[in-house]
Amino acid sequence: STHHGDIAETTATARVFGRCVPISSTKSYIGHTLGACGAVEAWLTINMMNEGWFHPTLNLNNIDPECGDLDYIKGEGRKIDAEYVMSNNFAFAGINTSLIFKKWHNEKKCLPFLKRHSVVKTAPQKNARAVFLSAS
Repeated sequence: STHHGDIAETTATARVFGRCVPISSTKSYIGHTLGACGAVEAWLTINMMNEGWFHPTLNLNNIDPECGDLDYIKGEGRKIDAEYVMSNNFAFAGINTSLIFKKWHNEKKCLPFLKRHSVVKTAPQKNARAVFLSAS
């Protein structure tokens, strides 16, 4: 992480969400994965939502007073029953993404809609939880 980047990212996040949304960083565990950061962090974020447990940011002991006033998850992980999660990726050269995911509750209810509006391929397992979509 960079000093200026951390300040800009946390300040922007605080302006949008304030302290009402807990936040943690994956980079403290795996470093900066460059081109893979979006995929890796999206997968980890979805997994934490599905498990109901969110990891803390490692080694976050003293928060820079210039950083945004956020609900940083530090020390120990937190049990959170989240309906939505956001994965932010702030990369080099200003290449940034924010992905929002909603917890999947009822695949039987959604499949007829998906079949009408997309080409749907599901894994052959009976209890598969993944649906791969391609635009038609």
